[in-house]
Amino acid sequence: MLWETVIEWLYPRRCPLCGDIALPKGELACPGCKKRQRRLSGARCFRCGKELERRERVYCPDCEVREFSYERGFALWQYDAVMKRSIQEFKYKGRQEYADFYVEQLLEEYRERLLALELLAVLPVPLYKTRRQERGYNQAELLAAGIAAGLGLPLITDFLVRSRATRPQKELGPKERQKNVETAFSVNLHSQTAENPPSCILLVDDIYTTGSTVEACSQVLRQAGVRSVYLLCLCIGTGV
Repeated sequence: MLWETVIEWLYPRRCPLCGDIALPKGELACPGCKKRQRRLSGARCFRCGKELERRERVYCPDCEVREFSYERGFALWQYDAVMKRSIQEFKYKGRQEYADFYVEQLLEEYRERLLALELLAVLPVPLYKTRRQERGYNQAELLAAGIAAGLGLPLITDFLVRSRATRPQKELGPKERQKNVETAFSVNLHSQTAENPPSCILLVDDIYTTGSTVEACSQVLRQAGVRSVYLLCLCIGTGV
């Protein structure tokens, strides 16, 4: 359409990996950038999905010493300098269109594996209401919407809620992160989903670091009647 052409000319799509205008026209990211950004591979932690340097390990050090309420996590990239800049622009600088590329890549890598899990719904990690108002959107919800559409599953956004404000996790150490999100999430009893929660759900977020956020969400969901919680995120820290 003419209007869409004008918008594209005025505000050309930028590559989520380099920040420049994505070329050739019509691409979600520069082909060269996609080739250079290596996806996670090799030995992976069976719980959170971190890359492991030692192949004889089954779990990363964090997952060896902690019990989690979620079943398993899947991530696409390491949280390196490129992805740190990309996600910061996605979250804080209004680059909502980056979600198209992220979702495309996540589905390309994990669609068949996710379908095999017999998931019944997709949920984003929620933002507190004031932070969502300030930002104008929840980046996890943008990702979750694309994933739900790609898997043919319902997207549920009013069941799991963030019931109090928390400090940004990036500012905190591991123990502080865990304390920061304790009691931060709850179930909305006014949601229709609360009457009959799906037994198996996919929780979607942008970054996995210590697992404190997904654990806090998973505990609440399990207590509400969800049997199995899986996690899908863009980036994850390194393992050993």
